[in-house]
Amino acid sequence: MDAFAEAQYVIEELTEVIENHSGGGGNISVLQVTTHNADWIGETITATNGVETVTGTLTSVAPALTPTGYCTLQVHYIGSYNLTVDDITEKVIVMDLGEVKAVDMEPYHIYGYKKAKNDSNPYTRVTYTDGAENFTPLTRDFDEDTTDLGSWEGTFILDAFRPLMLSFSGDVVYELDHQDQRKRLDGQASDISNTSFNGNAMVGVKTLWFYRYEDTAYEYVKIADKKIDSNYKAHAHTANDGETILDEVYLPMFEGASINGKVRSLAGQTPMNSETGSTEKTQIEANGSGWQFDDHSNHEMIRDVLTLLGKSTNGDAVFGKGHNSGGSGAASLLTTGTKKDKGMFSCKNNNDAVKVLWLENYWGDRWDRTYGAIYDTAGVLKIKMFPPYNTDGTGYRNTGVTISGTSGGYISETTMTEYGMLPKVVSGSESTFECDGCWWNTTQVNFSLRGGCCDDGSRCGFSSWLVYALFSNADWPVGPSLSYKRPVAA
Repeated sequence: MDAFAEAQYVIEELTEVIENHSGGGGNISVLQVTTHNADWIGETITATNGVETVTGTLTSVAPALTPTGYCTLQVHYIGSYNLTVDDITEKVIVMDLGEVKAVDMEPYHIYGYKKAKNDSNPYTRVTYTDGAENFTPLTRDFDEDTTDLGSWEGTFILDAFRPLMLSFSGDVVYELDHQDQRKRLDGQASDISNTSFNGNAMVGVKTLWFYRYEDTAYEYVKIADKKIDSNYKAHAHTANDGETILDEVYLPMFEGASINGKVRSLAGQTPMNSETGSTEKTQIEANGSGWQFDDHSNHEMIRDVLTLLGKSTNGDAVFGKGHNSGGSGAASLLTTGTKKDKGMFSCKNNNDAVKVLWLENYWGDRWDRTYGAIYDTAGVLKIKMFPPYNTDGTGYRNTGVTISGTSGGYISETTMTEYGMLPKVVSGSESTFECDGCWWNTTQVNFSLRGGCCDDGSRCGFSSWLVYALFSNADWPVGPSLSYKRPVAA
């Protein structure tokens, strides 16, 4: 029996049983429910099919055994049941009365925030939701350059990130020491500054699922470690076929530098600058298939994660201002790897490089040319969330979002879409709303730049966005940074 016929059979049988069963007597089926989640011990588990509801309590098993929790539930109908514990629901189908069915409840987690549209205070406008409701945010001591992770230590959010060396073919060669990337995890010296290494220093990010939406009062972001329903998208982890979800994608640990005709992510280099987008693209692709400019979906993923961790839309104040002032030319750019001996977060706020999630200079120092967003001559943002990309926006989704206000000012109004947080009005300040700058131009097809440079001051940040320049722009504070997403064969 094929899957469709089996599904039809189950539906028909469920209907028949519900219509004919007097409710409670007759044969039963036993659901043997197990879990590996120790936090669920003592929790009530519920099985319901809309006609009957059965409850039980998950109890612990011997410490030497797995799983850690166990419960049996007796049900009286053939068909589909929803099993729920601690707001987690899993569907199970009873095929025959009298059967014993083993069910392993696989937990998922959701952390979220909502952002009040009409509250300009970057701290009070963000409220934790879902599993983060009672969390304390991450905080930093800039004088000591230390980080208090708050409630986020050990969560899947932080566990999704890791520093590593990635081969040109896209294989993880080894993981780097989390506190000092000059070393491997095993303590040996790393190749983080080795230009002869056949690959790049990158930050791996495991799959994260995002549900982004808004109503009249709030913008909402929920981040899950599994796909909960069709609202949850893993755009940053979607491969070039538009369907395959990648287990891990790789973001630039360092600003891209030109080494022997390739854009590389390595320590001890001068960031590439003053070249056209076409030259950068050629040198990026010289690394091999799957290597590309960092993209819009990656940036939106990082912005959402950082907003969640810091519980604020003022990333400069939470994580550090970065190298945001004093720049006047290419000589002002920092050598890559100034933070290679630091942990996951670092910045002393004295025009020091900022490091977040092992991503160095993710804002400040130099603008990053970024795939996936175009602002066209009609004054509309066009977005694409996964490869392959082009440089003129052909085939991109027209979001209908236009930007108004003062170009070069601070973002004061946004809209939260499936495709990320998009700027709408630029009339704020460095201490209100998004606290970051936005530049735009409607006289040409503008290629996206993110992060800000060392001549932009407090307008730099994780929400800073420039759609003011052509792809051919070759100014000194503009350059490429690498990302890698393993391509899927057609």
